[in-house]
Amino acid sequence: MSKRQHSANWTYYEGMCFLHLFDFGDEWHFQVEVKKMIEGVEKTDGIVAAKGENPDQYALVV
Repeated sequence: MSKRQHSANWTYYEGMCFLHLFDFGDEWHFQVEVKKMIEGVEKTDGIVAAKGENPDQYALVV
């Protein structure tokens, strides 16, 4: 994988890890790991674990 790609172009697989850059101004970095691929489901997302403080404008709702 090249250093900068749009994630919509990726082929995801279980165990895949990548660094997600959010908010280019503040450069929030997130380590992401694909835990499970579900047959018949194209895309789902969600937070399964968090570490550290989140900014007030992005309240964590689990």
